Amino acid sequence: MGKSIVVFDIANEAFSFNTIPFSALIFPFILMFILVIILVRKKEFKLSIFLLVIYFIWAFICLIGSFFDYDDFIHLKEQVSNKDYHVVEGCVVGNTVVSGRITIQKFYIRGVLFEFSDNSYTGGAYHKTIRNGGVLKEGVYAKIYYVHGVGSNLIVKLILYPDRFGKCEQRAGEYSL
Repeated sequence: MGKSIVVFDIANEAFSFNTIPFSALIFPFILMFILVIILVRKKEFKLSIFLLVIYFIWAFICLIGSFFDYDDFIHLKEQVSNKDYHVVEGCVVGNTVVSGRITIQKFYIRGVLFEFSDNSYTGGAYHKTIRNGGVLKEGVYAKIYYVHGVGSNLIVKLILYPDRFGKCEQRAGEYSL
């Protein structure tokens, strides 16, 4: 097969709390801190306490959401360790990237559809579009390990074969070597 490059493997990934941005906690905290200082100076203690309670409820909701994300991540890793995945190998075809508020990339490999965006929640699976440095461009030869997710296939391992780049030929609507 030749030289291969493992671009992504969820088995080697560590969980990160990146689904809830830090700004979702820090900006409300700064705003709340300023409001509480102003209200305390005006001797509005009840309103100050109420705002602090609201902030801590918000922080708690964000934290609970992160635990659900962690559960999804662990589930994906377990599927990989139990070899509960599918494998497809071939040329990336039908690659479309739709940009707007969210960039969405769709492509096929041997009839299997993959669709994701940089902003989509994937439980830790690969979701980097070519607009943001992703490697799955039209005609690239890849081997993808994937699991069925809700609404799309989730890429849990991605291997590229650089010696086959540009060697995909289009025949009767399909790409082959």
